[in-house]
Amino acid sequence: MTTPEIPMLIIQEYQRTVPVAVDEIAKELGLKSYREIWDNGASGRIAKDRKKGGKSGYALIVNRDHSPERRRFTVAHQIAHFLMHRKEMGDSLVDDSLYRSKLGGRCEGEANDFAAWLLMPWNMILHEVACGAETVEKLAKIFQVTNSCMAVRLGFPFED
Repeated sequence: MTTPEIPMLIIQEYQRTVPVAVDEIAKELGLKSYREIWDNGASGRIAKDRKKGGKSGYALIVNRDHSPERRRFTVAHQIAHFLMHRKEMGDSLVDDSLYRSKLGGRCEGEANDFAAWLLMPWNMILHEVACGAETVEKLAKIFQVTNSCMAVRLGFPFED
């Protein structure tokens, strides 16, 4: 088995139930998670840190003031950067409140798509719909994501 297959197997194991245990995925990938308050409104940060990092040597920090649903997406987004963009991000990467960073639009789009896939796998969405969850709001509650996040995943326009 090659190294890239291992993280995907870990993730897919957790995608069998909802809500997906994103903090447990981070832990299994060797990331240590922290919650902090940031005055600048940033969403998340991933950084090499010998003292605070997990087995991988990376710490994942999310804004404690954001909603639990938003924090879950931020953790998934930072996992994406760890798996997909580690070489490009250097020792540290901060995503602002709109999930923008020094990596630029392509990488941020990839991280958002990965986070959506991780938190809201299509097979589980279809299962929940078959079980009677017929609205964006019901699905968002089941998957513990924001209504706007679920609407985007489903391909619906969403206005707050």
